[in-house]
Amino acid sequence: MKIILKAFHWQRSLNPTKMIDLEIRLLLESDIEEVIAFYNSVYKTKRTTGYFKWLFLNGPFGSAIYVIAKDKKTNKIIGSQAAIPYQFANHAQHIIKTAKSEDTLIHPDYRGQKVSTKMYDLLFQECKKKGIQLIWGFSTLDRPFLRAGFEIPLHIQQAYFSLSAKDTKAYFKKKKAPETFVDKVFLNALSQMTILKSRIAIAKKRTLKEFEIVLETSSHSENIQQAFNLLNEADYSIQQNMAFQVWRFHQHPNLKSSLSFFLKKAGQVYSKIQIDIKGKEASMSQFYYSESLKDKIIMAFLFEIIAILQEKKLVVMSSWCFDKNLSNQKQLSFLNKAGFLILNRGMNMVWKQLDPMLELSPDQILLSKDFGL
Repeated sequence: MKIILKAFHWQRSLNPTKMIDLEIRLLLESDIEEVIAFYNSVYKTKRTTGYFKWLFLNGPFGSAIYVIAKDKKTNKIIGSQAAIPYQFANHAQHIIKTAKSEDTLIHPDYRGQKVSTKMYDLLFQECKKKGIQLIWGFSTLDRPFLRAGFEIPLHIQQAYFSLSAKDTKAYFKKKKAPETFVDKVFLNALSQMTILKSRIAIAKKRTLKEFEIVLETSSHSENIQQAFNLLNEADYSIQQNMAFQVWRFHQHPNLKSSLSFFLKKAGQVYSKIQIDIKGKEASMSQFYYSESLKDKIIMAFLFEIIAILQEKKLVVMSSWCFDKNLSNQKQLSFLNKAGFLILNRGMNMVWKQLDPMLELSPDQILLSKDFGL
């Protein structure tokens, strides 16, 4: 981990009689266990050292820039902010250096004091040194990002498909989901089950007779953008090279497994659906297809994957949905047609350009759930 390059010091008051001296600096390797404990104490979770190192130290595009805030009197971490390097690429593999905002967190006793803004000052400075042109991320909270100069360009919708009507309600209740949400998913599940079998049967008999579905448990070596001609000259997505796919889908310490389904014809790949399995939930993190495929073939492929996941005794299939551009709108239409329940209960995307010369709009980004972690 790098030596501290610069630190910021200032004083502010939690109350009129008590002054607190804070230090803002880059994280050191010796701080890792403490910052994990800080994160776990605030979020009441169990993030592990292995997950932290996978996420922030071992990424395919370089280690994260990780900033912490410490109360100098107690010598305790009271805030964190990170930027994980990601490369965006278009169909011609033109690269834009970006970073994903993560771990924006302030201890409750120190909130409302603009600590996150101070941490962003150092974070932005270090990002610019590394040539990062854009910072983006996802959050349910807008205010800290708006104060730091971020835009909120789009909202994420969530899609759910019940793979087992009888187990869906119990599954979400165990996850302590809101009762209204549980009821919506359960009722949708009952209607799905009545028509799913016939849809799958039709897909098998007619539509996919010239194609084969191949399951691969290791990452695909081809670049996804090039393999599917996904992007026109104006569009970008995460650079889907081998290093990213291995890191995201096969080294992820919190995934039970990750399954890569490819639709092939005469050895050529025409579509890919990536499924991340956590417990009894199948999360569709990628849904890519060649524009040359007919819609009925894409739908048949999706139904086949649903059937395979049912055979694996999984309970629910989920995905993120976006409608910012035509490509994402088309993906959303396929999920709607398949019977997914689309709910407006997701997060917002945050977006800040650090390079004023960068000509890139959120409308140009082909988004999928692999942008999340």
